[in-house]
Amino acid sequence: MIRFAVPVILAAGALAAPGTAQAQLLGTRGSAGFIAATPGGGFTQGNGFGLYAKLEASAVLLGVAAEVNTIRFGSKEFPDGGSTEGQTIFNAFVGPRISFLLGKAGVDLGVSSQSDGFAWRPVFTFAFGPLEVGATMTFVEDGRWFGLRGGVRF
Repeated sequence: MIRFAVPVILAAGALAAPGTAQAQLLGTRGSAGFIAATPGGGFTQGNGFGLYAKLEASAVLLGVAAEVNTIRFGSKEFPDGGSTEGQTIFNAFVGPRISFLLGKAGVDLGVSSQSDGFAWRPVFTFAFGPLEVGATMTFVEDGRWFGLRGGVRF
């Protein structure tokens, strides 16, 4: 009888209070803000500025984030007289997150209008109440850019 009662009690508890357990363990949050970026590698445009929007779902220490952003890189003049034109880049990323102290770290995979293939980036973000700051280094097939970001969480 006890062999039968324990699984029934556990199943009844899981079915009777799914909302309370999920509310404590699973949370979703959005954020939006600004990006300042500096290009490097084979990507030779000038510094850039942009916007991002992110949606994140997390449970205790682990989570997943999805983000779309756009960055407008300026033109750049070189000492030899050459120059590059400005360029607007659109990106979409998704990746896991792990929480630590006040921040989160992860590695995102995505697509970028700067590349025919995939883009990837390490991500570090820190939250202070409704504010969020972070840093990324985005890698595409022929270049990279370092980005600092700041935004509001909701």
